[in-house]
Amino acid sequence: MAGVDATIRLPTIEALVFQMHGRPRALTPNEEDVVDRYAADVRDYVVARWPVDTGTSADAWEYEVDVSPGRYGFTVLNDIDYAEWVHPAGTEPGLDYWQGLIGEGWQAVRSSLLADLEREVRATEALMAKRGARALFTTPIRIARAVAA
Repeated sequence: MAGVDATIRLPTIEALVFQMHGRPRALTPNEEDVVDRYAADVRDYVVARWPVDTGTSADAWEYEVDVSPGRYGFTVLNDIDYAEWVHPAGTEPGLDYWQGLIGEGWQAVRSSLLADLEREVRATEALMAKRGARALFTTPIRIARAVAA
């Protein structure tokens, strides 16, 4: 295996969008920002607890957000070849330490992400109902991402 990855899907949000919208749709940029913020939190949770020798594998943690219909969620990944074997000193290698950390990070943000994303989806659907779907994409997008220098 070259590196590791774990995908976290959001089926309850998929169901909510389908129920409210009447059919699948991609998440809007504002909805995507919610997923992005919490995916970064999960990645940061893992990095903060990752055993560090040289820091190479700790620095390689990333995440990718998917907002396509039927694929809402995010993937936390590390493409370093030996990431699956990293473990705390004094424990056995190969126990998938990384999976436990991602799971813990997900549990730490799960309810907040789902609540915030549901709120954003409801706001989007209300705006679409009020103005129509075309008007939704002419409203300003809230910028929530910061770019590191």
